[in-house]
Amino acid sequence: MKGDFFDSCTCEVSCPCNFNSIPTGNHCQGLVAVHVNDGKYGDTKLDGLNVVLVADLGEGVIWKGGWTAGVIMDEKANPSQRDALQTIMTGQAGGAPAMIASLISKMVGLEFAPISFHYDRNGWGVSIGDKVNVETEAVKDAKGNITQIQYAPVIETGTGPITPGKARSSKINAFGFQWDLSGKSSKHEPVDWKGP
Repeated sequence: MKGDFFDSCTCEVSCPCNFNSIPTGNHCQGLVAVHVNDGKYGDTKLDGLNVVLVADLGEGVIWKGGWTAGVIMDEKANPSQRDALQTIMTGQAGGAPAMIASLISKMVGLEFAPISFHYDRNGWGVSIGDKVNVETEAVKDAKGNITQIQYAPVIETGTGPITPGKARSSKINAFGFQWDLSGKSSKHEPVDWKGP
């Protein structure tokens, strides 16, 4: 599976969680969006599909687990694609998703909805009706070069580089969570996943 991953959270730019540090304010909340450009599970093609995880990651270093999360999957996925995405994202197919899934202690819902995703090197975003609306700009230096972080201690996708960004707008209203994360961290990572 190849594609794009980005998050939007309560941390300041750049997210300290990639350095095994406590999140800004010692409590992380936000979302993760995954877009599949090219992928399959067995014979099931997954190209063009999206998955969004909305989560309260709790206090302290987030990698200790204890997350409370809900998942929104692309409603355009057919039944076999839905089964494949659930298998991958719940960690049953191994790889980086298994690491993320192992941190979730409470699931509060699974929904299917139209998901609109976009990415280019200057910014990225996702929208799901009135539930999620995120628009982000990549961080750049004074010459306009896009900032990237190589070889961070923890990379959610297992691959890099990390491109830090700042959410121009980030509003989440899903699974009982209501957050405005505008102006906070939103970073992009490439997805390049293989099963065991």
